[in-house]
Amino acid sequence: MEVGGLGQQADQITQRRLRSYRGCALVELRHLMFEGEEVLGSRPLDPKNVDRLAKIYELEGCQQLEPEHRVAALIKEDILYQTIEQCNIIPNALFDYANPPTLSFNQNVRLLCLYGKHRLKAAEIHAVASWLVDLYLDDIPAEAIIQLREESTNAKNFKEGDCFRIYRHYKLAQHYAQERKWWARFQTDERRKHIRRLEQTPILINGFDLLLPYIGLWDHLSASQVRQVLGLRCHELVSHYLKEIYRQWSDFFGTEKGGMVDAESVRLIEGRMPIYSLDDQSFISEVMRSGQLFPRLPGREDRHCLLQKILQTPGRILSLHTLSQDIRFLESPAKAFRHLIPLRKKDTVNQALLKHFRVGDIGNNTEIQISEYEFSPAPAPVNLSFIGIIQLWLFALRHFTRPPKVNGQQQTEAWYLHGQSLGEMAVLATRLGFSSNRIRELRSTDESRLGPEKLFRSLCINMFYLVNDSKVQNMARHFNAGMRSLSRNKEGPRSPPAFTTERYEEMSRRRYNSPTLDEYLRDRAHLFVGNVYSADQSPSQYPTSFAVTREIIFAFFGKEPLYSIFSQRQPSSPSEVPELAREGQIPAPMESGSVAHDNTVVGLEQNNQALDANGDADEYGRAVTLGSPNDYQYEPVELLPHPPGTPDRSLMDVITDDVPLATGFEEHDSKAPLAIKAEISVHRKAVDILQMWYGADDGRLIILFLFETRSYYKFLVSGGWELRSTLQDLSREHYFLVCNEFGIVQVEVNVVYDTALQHRLILVGKIDSPLHGVEDQEGRISAEKLREYISCYDAKTGKRKADPSDTRTAKRHLVS
Repeated sequence: MEVGGLGQQADQITQRRLRSYRGCALVELRHLMFEGEEVLGSRPLDPKNVDRLAKIYELEGCQQLEPEHRVAALIKEDILYQTIEQCNIIPNALFDYANPPTLSFNQNVRLLCLYGKHRLKAAEIHAVASWLVDLYLDDIPAEAIIQLREESTNAKNFKEGDCFRIYRHYKLAQHYAQERKWWARFQTDERRKHIRRLEQTPILINGFDLLLPYIGLWDHLSASQVRQVLGLRCHELVSHYLKEIYRQWSDFFGTEKGGMVDAESVRLIEGRMPIYSLDDQSFISEVMRSGQLFPRLPGREDRHCLLQKILQTPGRILSLHTLSQDIRFLESPAKAFRHLIPLRKKDTVNQALLKHFRVGDIGNNTEIQISEYEFSPAPAPVNLSFIGIIQLWLFALRHFTRPPKVNGQQQTEAWYLHGQSLGEMAVLATRLGFSSNRIRELRSTDESRLGPEKLFRSLCINMFYLVNDSKVQNMARHFNAGMRSLSRNKEGPRSPPAFTTERYEEMSRRRYNSPTLDEYLRDRAHLFVGNVYSADQSPSQYPTSFAVTREIIFAFFGKEPLYSIFSQRQPSSPSEVPELAREGQIPAPMESGSVAHDNTVVGLEQNNQALDANGDADEYGRAVTLGSPNDYQYEPVELLPHPPGTPDRSLMDVITDDVPLATGFEEHDSKAPLAIKAEISVHRKAVDILQMWYGADDGRLIILFLFETRSYYKFLVSGGWELRSTLQDLSREHYFLVCNEFGIVQVEVNVVYDTALQHRLILVGKIDSPLHGVEDQEGRISAEKLREYISCYDAKTGKRKADPSDTRTAKRHLVS
């Protein structure tokens, strides 16, 4: 419909309205009643506004005879003329606006007021007896009634949430004229843009539409909060939250009684957790008994039934206000995902994660993170992508949450080390089956090394020392070694934390949004899927902060099916140590309290230590050493005189003694950790390295020799997930060779794992490598020259063969 057509239609409505107008009169307040709040366009009663008007009346008087303060009411024509006769008033007297008459109605007469409930409620507080009322016959057209509400003095004061609710009602009813009028109430183009974007997102607008019957839920909603919802880019999570709100309130009131939900009652119970807290149960029972809670609901039996439903609500009582607050809890963690995966314009975080989930990378070997450095096999059945996404979110909540400061507490710098945390998150994402170029890039950046290097460079500059890159790197490496010698902060017992408490000081201070800083520091070590989805606990006086965080997670991600899976699992003994660690294959956790659930737990502590000690990581996410201690001179750094407090170098030397030596590739004082890419720090040629390796005939290790770049990986001869994963990563840009009885032959990717188990040495070459020389100054060698050298030398004796063309016998010597 064109704008001109809307104006013409409004003029016609105005004419019909005026035909029903019968003048104005003073009417006693006891004869006036109001529409139900479920009526579209009827402004919900706001007690705060009533109090505001009451204070104004106290200071300035009610001024009930002022024309702009009049209210409109409907009256039957026969009652109007009967009352006029009883009062000896002529009909024209009703149009005397300077001296309006007073109409005295029979006791049982009630006139329906179309607006003005707040000013009349405030007038009752000041014992005002009557008010000036515009009288319309009750046969007035419905469109004219709507027009009257909109043209009232305070109609423009509708809150944005109510404007949105009424606007959506009219739009769904295809009432175009009223839809456009309420659309205009959003006042600015910016606000309309946010609403329009919301309407273009079906998964979200459908969830909001479910809540239209429940008037009191909309009091806090604003266009800025709509922008917040859209900006999160987590539409699936918000949609689930909206459905949870609907599930609760439809259980309380159905859809027919939604108009009885008032904003003040919603404020009283939102965030309450009666299933956890006896104190919450007592509070809700008291405000229901006093009539303060849902005062519009009549009937003792109905109120008792509603009370029981509220007290049995699982989790928290949700509302649109708790949604807007809880979204703030997810905002910083959600931003971390944008650094992890590419997010196209219309993608959500969940959609982007699913696009980059590679189930083939993990097969059926899904793992559950039970601490920051330990994993255990996932229970079956479990959705692989869903459990992976949940665990990534929990990591983000542990590392990227910005808890509010309380009582002068200072924010710790730990939450600003985004680079290091993003790198760790990328490692976890790869382990859980997610892959992207950005993830590989993040894994290759070692912030644990770069941070100390930046620190030492800054100290040198500030104290007027010359900056020597190699010495700064050496100092940073020793610094990280010293850090590893410190005891890690205990993560707490493996059993879930308490969800409830009898102590007031341990009660959660917030029922939505993030916990306070001290609560977050206490809870973050427990934010793992096994704890969050563990079995419910018995109620106590108060809920803890972990219980609130747990319920926020349930509201967005759902409680099932993970709760049914994990709540049945029994926690292991606190004294249990991983079998692999007992056998010396994998180092046990550094801290005494860090233990595993079962003997299949795989530790990541050694990997993190290796990253600290050896610096960088390759494009596939495994650590790369910048060199071993042998590469550097151990003379004191030439920063004389030494600043006070310079640590004793001898106290910071840390050598990995529990890993077998890769003979030829390294020395005892520069051993690389398992499954981590390391640079060859010894000054040997490739052929010399191979001679020493085969001469030692050590059957404990498997070596992947990247001969063109003088680097290598080493794994225990038993192989396993890390060897298979490394080979898979390398296969994207490398080819594989093996020395067997036929010489140096290429190995197909599908059999390279079994070949590595058999021969224990795999030569790895870069596809389209630019190296063509025999060996450069750094000892690197090309594949062609490596073939020539190995063909011409006996790896056992180091002697040159008499006939280079006959290589079969020589190749056989290279086979271990």
